[in-house]
Amino acid sequence: MERFDVKTDSKVLNALLEFKDYEPEGYEEADALKLEKVFFMDDSQVVLIEALSERAKRTAYKFMPAQKITFPQVCLDFFKVPVQQGGYYSAEFLRKIIKLFEAAGSRSIKTSTKLDSPAVFESDDFRVILAPKMAPKMER
Repeated sequence: MERFDVKTDSKVLNALLEFKDYEPEGYEEADALKLEKVFFMDDSQVVLIEALSERAKRTAYKFMPAQKITFPQVCLDFFKVPVQQGGYYSAEFLRKIIKLFEAAGSRSIKTSTKLDSPAVFESDDFRVILAPKMAPKMER
């Protein structure tokens, strides 16, 4: 039964709270661990956070809504297309994502971006999918 230590778990919880509040009527831990994917969307519906490791699932399930939700197709499609150059992403959300990975003790983060598609940030514990912003208008 793998878990974060108490100090790390507290840091991870605080980092996840930057994206979303707890789900008061959410899953029980035992039920969530039986799911194929433990994930949730942030309150603004811009960031998807998926817990990959057992210890991450034991922390992140608290943010999953009780109603059944499906993993967004756009996120699944991302992995089928060859990698291209990225797009524009919110600096605010990038700071929150880095805070989450640091809280979980990640020493490095794998990134994948595609032209005007979601960016994916992944460690052993979490996968975070960030929706792109529209390209800023260039002044003429």
